[in-house]
This record gives sequence, C-alpha cells and structure tokens, in this order.
Amino acid sequence: MATGNKTKQPKVLVVGFFGAGNVGDEAILLTHWFILRRYFTIVATCINKSELLEKLGIECISLKPSNFFKIIKELISVKLVFVSGGFLANKLQPYGALPYIIVLLLAKLIGKKIIFSGISVGPLQKNVLFPLLITVLRFGDVIMLRDVFSLYHLNYVHDLNQRVIIGADVALLLDLFKRELRSGEKIVFSKQNSLRERGPKVLFVLPLRYKNRKIWKTIVWERKYKNYVESIASIADYVIEKLNGVPLFLAFYKDDVYLCIDVVKTMRYKNNAIIIPYKLDMGFVMDVLKNVDVVIAGRYHAMIFSLISETPMIPVVYHPKCYDLVYRLRQKMYVENGDGIEWYNRDIDVKKAIETLHHMLEEKTIITRLYKQYKVSLLSKLLHYLELILRIV
Repeated sequence: MATGNKTKQPKVLVVGFFGAGNVGDEAILLTHWFILRRYFTIVATCINKSELLEKLGIECISLKPSNFFKIIKELISVKLVFVSGGFLANKLQPYGALPYIIVLLLAKLIGKKIIFSGISVGPLQKNVLFPLLITVLRFGDVIMLRDVFSLYHLNYVHDLNQRVIIGADVALLLDLFKRELRSGEKIVFSKQNSLRERGPKVLFVLPLRYKNRKIWKTIVWERKYKNYVESIASIADYVIEKLNGVPLFLAFYKDDVYLCIDVVKTMRYKNNAIIIPYKLDMGFVMDVLKNVDVVIAGRYHAMIFSLISETPMIPVVYHPKCYDLVYRLRQKMYVENGDGIEWYNRDIDVKKAIETLHHMLEEKTIITRLYKQYKVSLLSKLLHYLELILRIV
C-alpha cells in the first residue's frame, strides 16, 4: 500500500475521533485516505498520532485549546472539511463532541464547505448539545447518513431535506481496496489448537463495559461486569464442549484486550481459547474475519467488517445504528435491549445467543449470499455518494 501525500495537492480536513486506537474509527480514516488521496493532501483531527496516521502520511491536529491558532491556520488552508463517524451521537460523553462542533463552526465562518460523510446523529433530542448539533448540521453542504434511524431524527428539520442522503458507513468501501489491504502478517494461532481438525471457529468482538468507570465505581457495576464476563465465557465454553469448535477473541479497541483476558480466565476450557493480537491493521482484521465461521459482533464496525468478509454474524445490538443495519439485513437478531451501549436493561441472553449461533452455522450458505447482495446494495449507495462528492470537488 502506497503511503504519503503529495505536498502540492490542496488540503482537506477529516474530522473524527481518530488516533484513539479504535479499529472502527481508523477504518473510517483509512477509507477517506483511499478515496481522497488522488486529489488531496489529508489532515485529520486526532487524539494521538497513531502508527496508521504516520504510515499514511496524514498530518494530525490535536483539538486541545492550546492548539487553537494552529487549528485556525489549518482551517484557512484546507479546501473541504469531511466529518465522519458516530461521535456526534455519543451519549456517554456528550460534551466530548464540543471541540469538534467548535471546529465546524469556525470552518463555516471561514467559508469552507462541510461534508458529513457517513454519520450517525440520533437521538439528538437526548443530547445536551442538541441546539449546537442542529446548527452544525445546517452548515453541511452534503449530509450522508449511515443509518435510517438518523434520518428519522432529522425529519422535523425541514431545511435539511434536500441535502440529506441515506448511504452506509464509509468503511464498507474498504471492500474495494482488498488487494491493497492484504496484510503482510499471517494469522498465527497456538499450536494446541489445530483449526483444521476442529469444528466451527467463532470470533468474539466485544467491548469492555462497566469497568474503569470514574463515577459509578460501586459493587453494582462490579457485579454487572462479572455477569457480562461470565455470560461470554459460557458461550465460548459451549462452542468448545458442544460444537467441538474454537472460540477466538479479537479486540477492536486497545482496552477491549482486558475483557478478552478476563473472559478466557473465567472459561472452564480456557486452554482451548485463542486471543488474537490487537492490531490496527485493516488487512489483518479482514483476514481474521474471512477465516472464521461466525462473528459475535459487539462493535458496530465488527458488523461492517463481517459484511465485507461475507461472514455470518450475531450482532449485539447496543445502539439504534445497529438496529438499522440488522433490520435491513432481515436476519434473526440477538439483541441486548436498551437505547444505548451504556444504558440497557437486559444482560446477555446466553440461551438465545446459542440458538442464534446454531441458526447461523446451519444457514451459513444462505446468509453469506444475503450478505453479498446487501453489501452490493450498500456499495451502490456509497458510489452514488462519491459521484456527488466528485461534482463538488
């Protein structure tokens, strides 16, 4: 994969929650690099300067207050501003979006075009920054939503209608760059687990929850975390004991590794589980998902990568953006009830998860065909969006 940007090209700013070690966010940034590299030098808002950003030659701009004048300077120098991801709908840390909102307000004041490139925005009414979010969205020259749920929450803002289109998460476009993304690293598993001789390979991609909360460090949250870990461990043990399969664990965020370790420690058959090394390598991630039979996807982009790889998934629905993706797939769901990843009412339903796992394995061929059709449908929407962007450029 060629890296670096041509210095004489005009600049674009990609606004998002990048450099924090989240596979999903880095996949979004990588996608923008692929589709914009021919025309622009790319600058991105970053939490930290990650290895991926350095590899791609993307300049990182911190949104710390001390960096204010540099931000202004960069905004003046860029031609377009792209906004992508779900950070505008973050209910756990609603004020976390404030620095990004300020950047977008400044960009509009300077006279820059703003393109919302595959975002989730709901539920806006529950967000304390609701008036500012609506103002920022009104500044958008194009608003490409990645889910129908977000459209539902924008319907009453009538002046946005002509600028809003329904697409998909832009990371799905990585399907078009598979050859360039081929990982140089082979997937290596421990010797005691010969995957060729075992049954189904079930990949768990789940987020760390309940732990390290700064406000609610009480016995209630400790109990919730323990139940969460034990539920996952019991499903993994079932894969080994009843299906003669192999449970694999992959972190999509660096802190999720701790969950993987805790789950394996809790398992009865811990020696038969595999923790795959955490890597911000999209080619590696694609290879892993392509080589398993089912993915239990508790992160939104684990669902997106399952679609890219056409691998059956059991989606852990933690946010309306996931409901939208699953409903449009028309597949049997495994749902954690509630309105968000941080506030839901029901623990993991182990029995239902196991039933759905059997369904996915039995209907794998049909489901794979369904994923392929659905992926083509979403990609056509994204290509239409790209045509629109090219006209603006």
